[in-house]
Amino acid sequence: MGSDQEALGEAPRHGDDHRLPRRQCNRSRFPRRGRDPDVDGSGRRADLEIDPEFADAHNILGIVLARAGKLDDAVAHLEKAAAKTPGSVEYQFNLGRVLAARSSFREAIPHFEKAVELSGGRETQSLEMLAAMYSEMERFEEAAQTARRALEIATRENNAQLAEVLRARIAQYESKSKR
Repeated sequence: MGSDQEALGEAPRHGDDHRLPRRQCNRSRFPRRGRDPDVDGSGRRADLEIDPEFADAHNILGIVLARAGKLDDAVAHLEKAAAKTPGSVEYQFNLGRVLAARSSFREAIPHFEKAVELSGGRETQSLEMLAAMYSEMERFEEAAQTARRALEIATRENNAQLAEVLRARIAQYESKSKR
C-alpha cells in the first residue's frame, strides 16, 4: 500500500531540508508514485479547468511543480491555495517551504508564523521551519526561542531524536546571537 510519504518522496525530518514541501492534501486525492499517471500534475490542471477555485488542486499542483524544480510556478499555485483557504496550516506551511526553497526566507516567515498560529503552536515542524527562517535572516534570538518551543513539544512527545537535533540547533543559534 502506498503512502503520502511515498507520493512526495521521503519527507525531510527535523528540518533537514527546508527546500521542499512535506505536507500534502487529502490522501484520497493525492497521486501515489507508480500508481497514478498524474505525477506531472495534469490531473490537477484538469481539476482547475473545471473549478479554478479548487484550493486542494492548487496545493497539490504546487507540490508537484516544486518537486519538478518549477518553484516560481509552484509558488503561484500555493499562493492561490493559501488565499482561498487562509485557515489551512497545510497550505501556509507548503507555501513557506517552497518560498524557502527559492531562498525567499523573508517572504517565507509570515507563512510559517501563520502555520504556527493556526496550529496553536503545537506542531514541531512548523516551529522548526520558522526557527530556520529566523536563523537565515540572522534573527538568532528569535530562532533559539522558537526552537525551544519545538523542543518542549518534542520532549513532551518523548521524541528523543528530534529533541537532540533541536538542542544542537538551539546551541548553534545561541552561539551566533552572541557574536
